[in-house]
Amino acid sequence: MRRGTQVVEDGGEMPNLILSVGGMTCGSCEDSIQRAVSLVEGVRSVRADHRTGRVDVEADSGVGVEALREAVEDAGYDLEGATGAGRS
Repeated sequence: MRRGTQVVEDGGEMPNLILSVGGMTCGSCEDSIQRAVSLVEGVRSVRADHRTGRVDVEADSGVGVEALREAVEDAGYDLEGATGAGRS
């Protein structure tokens, strides 16, 4: 497994979501975000980058931004924005 990538489950085509997360400052922050977001039902993979504040999420179409926001905030970070796959 490459650092910054956590594959949760293999699957078919999945929508892509890009989250903007505030408060990530190091590799441990990336790990915390990835662990929290990967626990959201329907999330297939997560990749966080503390240098850019970006978290790439591949998930089933039923995964909503609010569920991801809750996971990010429960981990102690701020979800500043989300784009992709027709979700707002």
